[in-house]
Amino acid sequence: MTQRSDADAPDLAENLIDGLGDVAAAFEDREFVAALVEQTRLRLDVRAIRGRLKMTQPEFAARFGISISTLRNWEQ
Repeated sequence: MTQRSDADAPDLAENLIDGLGDVAAAFEDREFVAALVEQTRLRLDVRAIRGRLKMTQPEFAARFGISISTLRNWEQ
């Protein structure tokens, strides 16, 4: 595994956000995606991710199979 510094974090986060559109297109199994998100230990800015995907809260929640209340909780 490559050693990374805090200075790498913005680039890594940007790559992760950019890749989420591809993930959304690739995974049609919303339950799998929801479980994956629940199990992810990374601290993600879900609001920023949703914004980059240009999705409303209801669209994002439906696409990833989560409740709007869960999404709102993540975005706080």
